[in-house]
Amino acid sequence: MEFLVKNTFKAYDRLKNSGMTDTQARGIVEAIEEAADFSFKDLATKADLQVVQAELQKEMIAVKSALQSEIAEAKAESKAETGELKAELKAEIGELRAEFKTEMGEFRAELKAEIAEGKAETAELRAAINGLAANVRALQLMFASGFLAIVVGMVLSFFAHH
Repeated sequence: MEFLVKNTFKAYDRLKNSGMTDTQARGIVEAIEEAADFSFKDLATKADLQVVQAELQKEMIAVKSALQSEIAEAKAESKAETGELKAELKAEIGELRAEFKTEMGEFRAELKAEIAEGKAETAELRAAINGLAANVRALQLMFASGFLAIVVGMVLSFFAHH
């Protein structure tokens, strides 16, 4: 600022020496001082920048910490939800296995009953076939003995007439 003050006196002298009135020279110099003063006031110093940098670093650390906390919380929630889902799936799988075992047991029982029924029907059919075979043999014997009786009767009748 001291540099600017010395230069403003030189500028004032030059303006006066160039033919300007005292009021004009002072007005120009004051306008330059105000402009310079304004711009210097608004400029950040190295110390100002270091303060802002430190604040930004603190904010970045805080944001990083908050993000890490949120990430850790999200991981914990995810892990808990995964555990819950895993437990639910295990329970559902257990229920499905139990249902499957029950249905398989029922199916096996029905199948065994149908097999037993089929065996009983097979036994009945064999008995019927055996009965029919016995009837056929009896008929064959009856037929053979009847045929033999006819043949013997014919032979006797033939000899009796001759």
